[in-house]
Amino acid sequence: MQFISEQVLPLVLDRYRINPARKTFVGHSYGGLLGTYILLTTPTLSESYILGSPSYWYDNEAIFNIESTYAEKNQSLPAEVHVYAGGNEGVIQRDLNKFVAILKSRQYKNFKLTSKIIPNTSHFSVLLTDGLIGLYRK
Repeated sequence: MQFISEQVLPLVLDRYRINPARKTFVGHSYGGLLGTYILLTTPTLSESYILGSPSYWYDNEAIFNIESTYAEKNQSLPAEVHVYAGGNEGVIQRDLNKFVAILKSRQYKNFKLTSKIIPNTSHFSVLLTDGLIGLYRK
């Protein structure tokens, strides 16, 4: 996280017209897992997250333990998160539904969560199909 916060973000903010108060992390598959890890370990790094088909199965579903540890110490999760997976993704869809149920049960303050299973899509055809629409639709 130090590399992202001290190297990547300052470079991006310097070179591109970005509202520093509205940073969005976008990740798919392992990138979705990374985004979830950032959300739960350094939640102030980004204000919003688009997490597509996150690989929550990785490392025996360790991300669920990370979330549990976060929940033990925090009542707030200051972020807007949109997660999605393809309807044909099996394990990824199952784990995404599990993760969404856990987050909703926590009732974190300052937290907005939307989720969607997109019918008839696979791990690659679902890529970013729904994320931007879900996050920026107002």
